Amino acid sequence: MQDVVNAMGMTMSVNIEETPEGTRINLDGEDGGVLVRRGGEGLQALQHIVATTFRKQLGDDNRIVIDCNGYRKEKDAELRQ
Repeated sequence: MQDVVNAMGMTMSVNIEETPEGTRINLDGEDGGVLVRRGGEGLQALQHIVATTFRKQLGDDNRIVIDCNGYRKEKDAELRQ
């Protein structure tokens, strides 16, 4: 995943964690603003590409969630309220 971020020309740290819901990839860094602009369209597109690419390796049951600077976590919390 770090190679993907670097190929996009971004400097961000990548933290991957396994959760009961699936694989969570957390991206942190100043360049993250590009991914969360326009309602997080870039973040959603990146998640779709990564999930499609690794579906065979991880299996259909393993859900991949990519978050950037806590954007998705914050939006999920807003929806729960």
